[in-house]
Amino acid sequence: GAVAGTPAAAPATAAMAKPINANCPIGGEPIEADGGTATFKGQTIGFCCPKCAPKFNELDDAGKIAALEKNGTKLPQ
Repeated sequence: GAVAGTPAAAPATAAMAKPINANCPIGGEPIEADGGTATFKGQTIGFCCPKCAPKFNELDDAGKIAALEKNGTKLPQ
């Protein structure tokens, strides 16, 4: 059963997935819980602030990968 004091486990969804990155691919700052997320190649990407997600989404795939790698995040193969 559910552990007392914790919400019942919901099925894993993309919206609830933990971001794979520690640093924002746009700003390079540590990601924040309220910074927003985007989904790229099935992975959740976190951002330092809500302004960065739209900038990331405007990049093409190669640009997104380069931005992530520049800030220390490798996509799982």
